[in-house]
Amino acid sequence: MYRYLTIIAGIVLLSACAGPQVSPGINSYTIAISGSTDSGAVEKPLSDKTLKVSMPDSSSAIMSRNILYQEKDYALNAYAYNKWSDTPNRMLGNLLISSIRKSNAFRVVLPIDSRGKSDYILESSLYEFQQHIKSNIRSEAVVRIMFYLINNNNGDVIASRELSAKVAAATVDVKGGVGAMNKSANLIATRLNEWLLSLEIR
Repeated sequence: MYRYLTIIAGIVLLSACAGPQVSPGINSYTIAISGSTDSGAVEKPLSDKTLKVSMPDSSSAIMSRNILYQEKDYALNAYAYNKWSDTPNRMLGNLLISSIRKSNAFRVVLPIDSRGKSDYILESSLYEFQQHIKSNIRSEAVVRIMFYLINNNNGDVIASRELSAKVAAATVDVKGGVGAMNKSANLIATRLNEWLLSLEIR
């Protein structure tokens, strides 16, 4: 009996010495606004109209804080212990609003939930926002969005354009994917500005 109690006490003591089990921390990443989105900007507003920009719509898989990657079998997976600071939809919405403001394509650019009136609304559907892993040494970030410019007075679709960007990742891991995703998102913003400016809305 004494020997049995000694063994139990030893196990308890070792457990206490081991200390609490700490789970890995969560790394948080964001989509930053790059200076490249200034491309195509004009000095004064090209249009005297007001634009509202809606948050991109997407599938439920994209509309989360998971950082997604896709391998050869086309299955979408999420990195463990790594998250976006916000959903891609919200981060892209903020990026697009800031970028269009800098381009001066419109006199005023507002978020969709603003109480201010607008002449046009920019709606979008986010089809792809993930890292494509091609092999154990090669991957790329892919962003693909469909944009619709809508007349807010009568609901007519003025123009639509699908834009996509692919950027090779420096490394085949979450950091490489996030870095390439930032570049892809800012490329989309730049190309969106060029498209809106080409419409020459007055």
